[in-house]
Amino acid sequence: MPTYALVMRLEAPEEMSIGALGRHVFRAGYYVYVGSAARGLWPRLARHLRRQKPLHWHADYLTTVATPVEAWIDLSAEDRECLWARLLLQSPGASLPVRGFGASDCHCAGHLAFFRVKPSFEALLTHEG
Repeated sequence: MPTYALVMRLEAPEEMSIGALGRHVFRAGYYVYVGSAARGLWPRLARHLRRQKPLHWHADYLTTVATPVEAWIDLSAEDRECLWARLLLQSPGASLPVRGFGASDCHCAGHLAFFRVKPSFEALLTHEG
């Protein structure tokens, strides 16, 4: 199942409600959201890139205000969503901005990581090693 990570930049702090997760303040900086797309990677990424959309998933809230910077993609059949989320959160400079964000269907702390400076895909691969 394709796994992806969407890197986004938030220029200024933003306070918003994230569905059942409640109200949170998102600091200015970089956010990396990790997901998987069993029903089509390209439609999923296209949805994330649209500003106007129904707010259904946790990621929908953040993608309406943050600027997409790049997407990291793994087209293998293996689902690496939880692995990538865990590795990102273990990366130097990473923090968990909202517990449970994007992790409604697993036991991860969250599938969103915050960084003050733009993280690199190479750093994720180094951690995966």
